[in-house]
Amino acid sequence: MKKRIIFFIVFCALVLIIIMYNLFTYDKKTEDMDFNKIEYYEIENINEYYLIKNCVNNFYYNYYLASSEELIVSKCVVLDLLDINIVNKYQINIENLINILGRTDQVNIQIDNIKYTSHDNLYFYYVNGTLQNENTKYIDDFKIIVILDYNNKSYSIVLQKYMEDFNYEEINTFVGINENNKFEIPSISTEKYIMDIFNEIRTNILYNKEKAYDTLSNTMNEFKDYNDFIQFIESNRNDIYFLTFNDYKIEFDDNNTIYNCIDKNNKLSIKIIIKGPFKYEYYINII
Repeated sequence: MKKRIIFFIVFCALVLIIIMYNLFTYDKKTEDMDFNKIEYYEIENINEYYLIKNCVNNFYYNYYLASSEELIVSKCVVLDLLDINIVNKYQINIENLINILGRTDQVNIQIDNIKYTSHDNLYFYYVNGTLQNENTKYIDDFKIIVILDYNNKSYSIVLQKYMEDFNYEEINTFVGINENNKFEIPSISTEKYIMDIFNEIRTNILYNKEKAYDTLSNTMNEFKDYNDFIQFIESNRNDIYFLTFNDYKIEFDDNNTIYNCIDKNNKLSIKIIIKGPFKYEYYINII
């Protein structure tokens, strides 16, 4: 009888140990690995948008210089901006930085969407956009995570190729402070904002026509279809190529605020309706 009791106690103890082991060694990657399943929020502030944009631009600019010119200073900047978990896991240093990350050309960065989530003092900005090669004009999609510590005003970067290598908890540690990863919150004027959208529209019309067509205003659009839009571009290619922002006038229509941007050469105008931080509709026409 005593043997049965002892056996039963040992059996229960083993079951309890197994249960506790599974609880404490549960691999959170199955839950946290997919960043697309984390609940994100849309940013609504223009200055916040430009803050993230500046962080991304700074990283890629130095990444390009480190890659093409082999500049030690830029390599140091890239190394300081990379998330510490990536640096430690792959043992990245100045000498092997480009071999591990790969080379990149100079690119024009266009951000399509920014969402964020937060934990403790850290904010995680999930960025989607396109990289346009300055030489070939080839356009490729990209994703990147910008991690901000607003208390220390510092940030770090997680590249797309490493997003699947870390679960949320592993990245969710801290952002160190160094001379290269500090940030200041910008204060963007309306004119700067509208001018940047104007230039983005021009770039899309020339090099990313499908996106340019997709962002046309439904209310102001007079093009019959995509082919009609392409025909307009081909007929006015030279004027579009030399489109230069000069000034804008504010108009109102159906509860929308329309920014009517006039070309410096006074040949074309672009009317922009703002739908959110760098979310807009537009229409282009001949003056």
